[in-house]
Amino acid sequence: MATAPLSDVPRASAGEAIAIYTRNAAIWGAGDPVPETETLTTHLATLLLSSSSPPRPLRILDLCTGTGCIPLHLYSLLTPHIPTPRLLGIDISPIAIRLAKQTLSHNITTTRLPPTAQAQISFVQGDIFANSDAEAWRQAEWDVLISNPPYISPTSFDATTARSVRNYEPKSALVPPLSTSSAKSREAAADIGDTFYPRLLEIAEQVSARVLLVEVGDLQQAIRVVEMVVEKGKSVWAGCEIWRDWPVGGGDGEVVEVQGGEVRVRGEGNGRAVLAWRGEEGGRMVGKK
Repeated sequence: MATAPLSDVPRASAGEAIAIYTRNAAIWGAGDPVPETETLTTHLATLLLSSSSPPRPLRILDLCTGTGCIPLHLYSLLTPHIPTPRLLGIDISPIAIRLAKQTLSHNITTTRLPPTAQAQISFVQGDIFANSDAEAWRQAEWDVLISNPPYISPTSFDATTARSVRNYEPKSALVPPLSTSSAKSREAAADIGDTFYPRLLEIAEQVSARVLLVEVGDLQQAIRVVEMVVEKGKSVWAGCEIWRDWPVGGGDGEVVEVQGGEVRVRGEGNGRAVLAWRGEEGGRMVGKK
């Protein structure tokens, strides 16, 4: 998730509601949110709550969490039905983590989240490419791994992003910082914008995630991520599908062929996310029988 610029930190310190001015943090109906990310998160929560036997407590790991919008939104949707969820957000930016913690405290203070959220949601600074930071997420298994990582290539950033994005959003939240990514991950990525996905898949295996949801930039990138998932084999991921911007819309009859198999494309709009599940239990968690 994109983080707030440095100039926003004093505003947060002054007590202004972060959801009002961080572009991706307006999960309570204020400010200027990214509707696609919120829609994807809501749809995932709907699937998890529709499961006949959701894990209790449900454990969710959000990598590249930014200002923490995804964990906070998921918690608000899940906690009325799953009383003890555990959510952990990891981000390399200390500013992002500070804002995420302040947003959590603000929403508890304003009673938008219950006081229990303070103990059930955590935000930790960490570099997902650094093995020295891995202890933060390897302490336990996680049911769900979700991520909206940097996925824009440097060329696309310069050529296609809006000037407001280039001027006011941290580039590291949008473009993979190759200086901090592993050589192994760069080699596994067909496009520089794909750099984070091999590492996310690796971590998903390490933490035994039953469900994986990663956001992407377009359908072509989604197909490349699906190829990475398929290459892991059925022993790792039992299935996967692509979600468009609005996954509950029409278009469920669409499929794309990937490495000789068909992959479902759900919803309307641009290609926006890849969902993968592990084994029968992971399939049940997201309504795949």
